[in-house]
Amino acid sequence: MSSPVVDNLKSSFNYAFEKSKGMCNMNCSRGLMLVITAILMILAFIMTVYSSIAYWQFNSYPHFLNRSGLVGYLTPSALGVALGVSVLAVSAFGLLGTYRNSTCMVNSYAFILIVLLLVKIVAICLAVTFDPTSLWTNFAIPLGNLHKHEVQVAVDSLQSTAHCCGNTGYTDYRNIDLPSDMDTVTVVKSDYYYGSNSDTNFTVPASCCATPGPQLCYDVYTYGCRYKLSDMLYRNIAIIGVLAIIMLCFHSLAIVFALVHGCCIRKTKSEQTLAEWQITEQLIVAREERHKNELHANNNDERQADAA
Repeated sequence: MSSPVVDNLKSSFNYAFEKSKGMCNMNCSRGLMLVITAILMILAFIMTVYSSIAYWQFNSYPHFLNRSGLVGYLTPSALGVALGVSVLAVSAFGLLGTYRNSTCMVNSYAFILIVLLLVKIVAICLAVTFDPTSLWTNFAIPLGNLHKHEVQVAVDSLQSTAHCCGNTGYTDYRNIDLPSDMDTVTVVKSDYYYGSNSDTNFTVPASCCATPGPQLCYDVYTYGCRYKLSDMLYRNIAIIGVLAIIMLCFHSLAIVFALVHGCCIRKTKSEQTLAEWQITEQLIVAREERHKNELHANNNDERQADAA
């Protein structure tokens, strides 16, 4: 059974420990760590979702991708998905370690974040030094394969949704024999491309016309589809780059707070261990003192009995 002395010592220890400076510092760093990690998880989730949508958007046009170029097997959107998922998983690990006040998990979290930070810096540097003017070389509209039904459907879908026509413009169809099963219209437009003002009289797919009529098109899309696709890719790269830079800021803060929180946990646990050792020592001293007092009282009783 616990004695009143032991209970008082334990109460004093609990009160002093809860009010200690180390405990307050650890709680503060823990709160900041939870907030920063939660924000980093939200940003990583946004990066993953947007990059996944961009990746699906470009890979829904497999006939137009030059697999030997940038948009091949390692696209910016795929890199964004990889970074977003990695940071999301690591942030969840750090959130758990922060919640449990685990020194090992928090320090491991900081180390993994440092490695990911280096990878992210390299990716941002590559994005900054990337030449956007060469993006269009990664796309090609297969105008020579329009006799294939799947290519025909893909070209019509791209031209109608992206408001473009041909590779570099609608004049790409001037010398191309379009399939008989393809919806076509005849362009009626001043042909400034060839330096004349005469009306053009060649056939283009109906998807090239903004307001297609039964046979004629007076409002043809003049912008080439490979340039439209390169503009879309450049816009996605820019958005992913902005998200990566914002994540980089909170990523750096998460590393700093993880290191600080790890130090606070270690310091607080050391103080707790020291306090527990001191309490144990006091208990031993109190027990020995009580034992001495009991022996002294027994000796006095024996002397009084002998004297009587």
